[in-house]
Amino acid sequence: MLHGLRGPVDQQTSSDQMPPMGANSDGWIAWALSYVRYDLCMRSFPKI
Repeated sequence: MLHGLRGPVDQQTSSDQMPPMGANSDGWIAWALSYVRYDLCMRSFPKI
């Protein structure tokens, strides 16, 4: 997340790239990662 990502990943090529986020504050980065972690975790539970 700090340095971004581009080029092939796991032998798969994509035209998109993830820009580096290292210029943001530590609090912003922690918030963003917590949001993604929470969102992915909540998707793993079946909907009732």
